[in-house]
Amino acid sequence: MIFVTLGTQEKSFSRLLEAVEEFAKCHPENHIIVQSGHTKFVSDICEVFDYLSRDQMGEYYQKADLIITHGGVGSILEILQLGKKMIAVPRLKKYGEHINDHQLQIIDNFSRLGYLLPCYDLGQLEKTIDQIATFEPKHFVSNQSHFLDCLKQDIEQLLRS
Repeated sequence: MIFVTLGTQEKSFSRLLEAVEEFAKCHPENHIIVQSGHTKFVSDICEVFDYLSRDQMGEYYQKADLIITHGGVGSILEILQLGKKMIAVPRLKKYGEHINDHQLQIIDNFSRLGYLLPCYDLGQLEKTIDQIATFEPKHFVSNQSHFLDCLKQDIEQLLRS
């Protein structure tokens, strides 16, 4: 099963969903579920939900063999913590999908570190999906607890001062 998530960004990302739909037409054996957010999209091939609860998102993340996501840090980190194979597609300013192109930088960094496969050109989506079969994402280790420990030490030091 392929799960596609666009997060909660208020700008449309129909460009990605149109590419996913084209892939689905050529590969009807794939069950594709989409969380479209603010992107209004109707499909006869993909199962589309505007929004899902956290529990529902978690269920689809767990069931998915592949997750295709936008370049939002929150979505990427959540998927990485599950150790799932992921393709990330940046929302781009030139298409009115975001206010700037920061998602390019985010995806570049995570890709360079071996955590995900990027798809910058949606004409290459099928090729990127084919590559996921042999892609093994690097194991992600969060530094959140280290960060919180450092923050706690800093606060305690400030309170002692």
